[in-house]
Amino acid sequence: MEENKDTQGLKTFFISVAMFFITILCVAFSSYILGQDETSILRNAVVSALCIGIVLFAMAQAKENSLYDYDNKSYYGRFFLCYIIGLLISIVCGKLPAGGWPFVPVFVLLALFSNSLIGICAGSTFLMISILLSGADVGIFFLYFVSGVAAVCVFRGLDENYKVGVPVVVSLVVLIVNITAEMILFENAKLNLEMFVIPMINVILTCILLIVILKIFSYLVIYKYRDRYMEINDPECPLLVQLKDKSREEYYKAVHTAYLSDKIARKLGFDDKIAKAGGYYHRIGYLKGENSWETVCEIGKEYLFPPEVLETLKEFLEKDSKIVRKETAVIYFAEAVVNSILFMIAENHDAKLDYDQIIETVFEKKQESPAFQECKISIGELNHMEKMFKEEKLYYDFLR
Repeated sequence: MEENKDTQGLKTFFISVAMFFITILCVAFSSYILGQDETSILRNAVVSALCIGIVLFAMAQAKENSLYDYDNKSYYGRFFLCYIIGLLISIVCGKLPAGGWPFVPVFVLLALFSNSLIGICAGSTFLMISILLSGADVGIFFLYFVSGVAAVCVFRGLDENYKVGVPVVVSLVVLIVNITAEMILFENAKLNLEMFVIPMINVILTCILLIVILKIFSYLVIYKYRDRYMEINDPECPLLVQLKDKSREEYYKAVHTAYLSDKIARKLGFDDKIAKAGGYYHRIGYLKGENSWETVCEIGKEYLFPPEVLETLKEFLEKDSKIVRKETAVIYFAEAVVNSILFMIAENHDAKLDYDQIIETVFEKKQESPAFQECKISIGELNHMEKMFKEEKLYYDFLR
């Protein structure tokens, strides 16, 4: 594990160094090609160096404090590719009419594959490069900076519902308003249709690029593990079939735990896919004779479990581990309720059980566990969860 961390750290360092020097060299060379004097070339290189330094600092802070959005912390090289694309666009824009710069998609691309702060810093860096290369005035910077920041804000927090229609429309409206305001306030020109040809091409291009970026983002990030979840959360998954052949008792405990975890996590607004998978596979170690975290981890990696599922199972199974995720908490209580009821049924199959009392006892004892003290779940969510467990009396009768 330490070797992996060292390798990742070394990779991160080299990518950061590459970003720094590539930016400076590209800006200096582009300035030279555009015929700028030595003073301007030096100025452009120094300003670019300061800006990229800020970007790299923001990236280092985000990585150290786990502030990257989505799974971007694990894909540092992916942001490097986005950065190079943004750099190339900024250099090309230095040679194009300012009204046609497609910077809103650049801001969104950089933010989606890092986080909002890094996206804004990097987008502003590229915008500054285009300003330096083209000689455009401060009004152009203001126009695209405001439009870019607004787009980053409205696209924050995309989830599997993936409602991107409103953010796309808002981004385009803000861009159009800013373009119009720049023409009126900064250029102070008389409006005519010809003035809007290039800006409207910009708006159309921005819309197309946003759609392309969002499509790529959904494939690489949002729905990255969708098919895998469908496979492992199928009761007929080969791995679960193997558990059933090995021990029907453990299989049915897993199935009951998964059912309750899925249903309750969905009602509470937690990630039901993770909770369901955790319920199914928290006992899968018995396939190899020992249900330890090490055994389950080995099986999970072999069958390509999503990282969130492995993290949840680790919290649930590893000795001395703390339960932090809300999905783990749901599995934690669901398994305890299922085990308690099945135990009492095994003791006396015809006994009339007080399910409310069983559930209250389970919640009281489990909340006192040291492993549960750092969980992110709130008291209100816990009370709601306990109430929902009590509403499943018909299902508990089915366990007989």
